Amino acid sequence: METTEKRRIHYTGSQFNVFNINNIEQFINSPVHCQDRNGYSQGAFEENGDREEAEEIHDAEEAGPLAAQVSQSEVRQQMLAYVMRLYPRYVAPLWQPAYQPLWEDILQQPEVEELLLGGRHQQGVPYNRRQLCRIIHYLHVGQKVLRESATNTELGVALEGTDDAKVRTQFSYLPEGREVCQVLAAAVARHRPEAS
Repeated sequence: METTEKRRIHYTGSQFNVFNINNIEQFINSPVHCQDRNGYSQGAFEENGDREEAEEIHDAEEAGPLAAQVSQSEVRQQMLAYVMRLYPRYVAPLWQPAYQPLWEDILQQPEVEELLLGGRHQQGVPYNRRQLCRIIHYLHVGQKVLRESATNTELGVALEGTDDAKVRTQFSYLPEGREVCQVLAAAVARHRPEAS
């Protein structure tokens, strides 16, 4: 019996992979795990739906050269400039005078610094932009620092300049770690303006 070789092209978003298979059932019944140029197993991410994260996130070792070029205070200034893109349009009127001091305080907290600078970074920035967006979400929904009428799409456009779904979806999650949320609540309490 002669076996014919079958080929299947698998597109991972950043590259094409060609698989030579002898039996299509073998291909369907076994999970396909291929690594892209950054070493991420694309098949594994596709199975649990985190493909965007695989394309976007780099380990700290890979972001190391970028992070090494920028000092911690410069990174803090970049993060502050990023969140200040929401000021004044999306900041609640009561919070406008306290918005920048609040963020300066938040970004200096060790727990927040660990969350944003330790571990995983997105391409092109030396900090974890996803977690920063989750902190913005906490301040928006949990503490009413931002206008209640501001939508996730509006916030995403204000921060990124485009309607980037990767950023917009992060406004549906809280930051990782109970300690971080406690630190955020304490910073908000320290800077909360008195209602007139």
